[in-house]
Amino acid sequence: MPCNMKDATNLSMRTRLLSERPSWTDLKKMAKQLSDFLYTVAIPFEDRYIHTGYSDRPHDQQTFFKTAFPDARQMRYQRTRDLQEIIRQSTEGENGNPAMNVFLRTKATNFLQEIVTDITNLAELDSDPVYYTPFRESGMGRAILANDFRRDDGKPDTLEQFKLKVAREFSRHMPEYLARSFPDAENNGQPLELNVRTLILVARDLFDGLTNDDPQESGEAIHTMLMGAERNGIFQIPEIDNVRTPAYFQDLIRNKFSDQAHAPSLDYLLPFTVQDRLQAKDAVKALAEQKNSRISMNDLTLYYMTGDQRDKHELLSLGRDKDNRVMVMPDNDGEPILIQSYGDNFRNLLRVVKPGYQEKIVDTMEDGIRDPMKRLDYRTDAINHAVGEMTRMTENATDNETLRALESEWKAMFTKGEVSGGKIQKFQQKVAEATEFLVTPQMHKLAVNPESAQVKLEHWWSLATRSGLSQVEDAVLKFGLPRHLGRMMSGQQPDAEIERENGSTEMKVYRLDKDMNRLESVTVDQGESNIALAIETARSWNSHFLGKPNKAVGAGMEIGATNNDGKFVGIGHWLSPAEREALTVVPLADIRSRISAPIHEARSGAGISQVREQVLAMIFQPSMDDPTCPQNRGMIEANYHWNINNVLELESQSGERYILPISNDVLATETFEDIRRHVAAQIATSPMPHYEKQDAIHNVRTTNMDKAASDYSVALDELGMEDEEELETMRVG
Repeated sequence: MPCNMKDATNLSMRTRLLSERPSWTDLKKMAKQLSDFLYTVAIPFEDRYIHTGYSDRPHDQQTFFKTAFPDARQMRYQRTRDLQEIIRQSTEGENGNPAMNVFLRTKATNFLQEIVTDITNLAELDSDPVYYTPFRESGMGRAILANDFRRDDGKPDTLEQFKLKVAREFSRHMPEYLARSFPDAENNGQPLELNVRTLILVARDLFDGLTNDDPQESGEAIHTMLMGAERNGIFQIPEIDNVRTPAYFQDLIRNKFSDQAHAPSLDYLLPFTVQDRLQAKDAVKALAEQKNSRISMNDLTLYYMTGDQRDKHELLSLGRDKDNRVMVMPDNDGEPILIQSYGDNFRNLLRVVKPGYQEKIVDTMEDGIRDPMKRLDYRTDAINHAVGEMTRMTENATDNETLRALESEWKAMFTKGEVSGGKIQKFQQKVAEATEFLVTPQMHKLAVNPESAQVKLEHWWSLATRSGLSQVEDAVLKFGLPRHLGRMMSGQQPDAEIERENGSTEMKVYRLDKDMNRLESVTVDQGESNIALAIETARSWNSHFLGKPNKAVGAGMEIGATNNDGKFVGIGHWLSPAEREALTVVPLADIRSRISAPIHEARSGAGISQVREQVLAMIFQPSMDDPTCPQNRGMIEANYHWNINNVLELESQSGERYILPISNDVLATETFEDIRRHVAAQIATSPMPHYEKQDAIHNVRTTNMDKAASDYSVALDELGMEDEEELETMRVG
């Protein structure tokens, strides 16, 4: 059902009447109601064809990105996401998250005030809004019906008695309610002309006030009451077809108050589409971000798919005409993806781009297929396979944003006091997944900015060590590739290979089988013409893709193919599945050795030893009343073995021994606060008994570091003196 303008006005007023600092609960309730209302706003679709006017010239790019504002449906999607974020923040605030302070609550309130202005404007754009709240749903109606039934509470009614009671209340109060609902002051003294959708709601309320549900008689009664309301200046009935006749309302009752001719369902406008989720400027940005110089971005037209027959024609014609067109469609998860012809007169070569991921170049392999539906299936399958093989884009803003977000989450976890084994392990999982945004260490030399790639890796390693991930045995990580590597689909390997002999003008052309094994070969030695001859040789074998090993990369091949004009064109870099895995899947144990710049050790060996003493004092809480007690002696012994074996071994109260894997990198390089967090995290994920674990975490988080150093020193001195006295007693004896 389209939106109700009465609700829009009411919600706007209530939002603006919120106190300056409402509670998180009130904020959440208001944001939820606004979000629910936005889902009812049925805004017509925009034109699915958008000519971007984008140009490769930097000045034109800036103009494009500054002026490409979201359309109405995109604004609706954006504001829905904003409201969901306020609901999320409010839930955290309700749960006592100390990070959700008064400042953030005020900020969220101010943002809600901004959002409601946009929501009111969006409601005005609804395809066919209603201007009437049904009596049952109104405050007046709920109060009257509730009061009536409370008076008879405890006296069971038959269904007929119940219906009569409801009808009586409707009949008694509807004249007053209609007068309240349509005050002429809202229309400069002129009664509002109802649209059919609003008229149907009013007719339904009048029907509920009738005791006779016969369509013939009820229809006449409703018509009489509506005409009377019009004569009294409450509203005007629309001058459409036979709407002003008793027969119209008789048919309306028979059709259960549905009129598809004048008030068709608009539910198809309510779900969000790819056009709502991806603005034109963001689509162009996703394409340009790939920095594929082989593909033109000029004179670009976007076509948003909606699922109708025209989509099939557009997808089949992609690459078959001269238009530089990009199809925007949902992938299998509903996320927007962009499909563009590779150009250069390749009929079946497509470029598949998903925002935030490395693009894929895929051949639809549809040559010789005449049936359009089969060709469509080939294209769709090729696109889906390309999306399934995509990896995260590296060397863009997302990598730094991800690392910063993890850094904030790590610190907030301890500020909130949410330190538990489960939460630490979930955080470790997030840190492990963040490597998808980073260039694999062995490919830093091919990164756009090798130094920056190294800095990001070291930041990631710091997070991994502090959270305890670096201590997890057998962990394997998935990294990304430099953006120009592996663009070709791994499953579409070359079927011919050229290789130049070192120090020679000779070039060999190999025919390859499906497993990339070399079969027959031809030697070419014609100076500068050898490339052309090699291509001709590959053509004679009906080879589709011709590959040349990329010695700079050390893996994969640069791929070329012959287009429909007979011209040989370079396409992109290809990696076999095995090569891709060897480059991107890295055991965590190898990362430390692959960091080229050595981690700076801020503390000397003596400094690390002192930090170890402080850590033990925080965990053991040595007694100062009895410095020579067994607890203190156990602390000193644990430190002795830690220094000898480089492993901290502790014993629970029940006598069970276990290892607490404290990172030496953390002790050597991190701040005292991060050392606390690291130790608390390692305790949280240890096999220590639950209550001992909680006490130990509390002690580590709250004990003063200077006091810990002092307590350890006192215990060590007292135990040393006691041992000397025992030795002296034994000597005298």
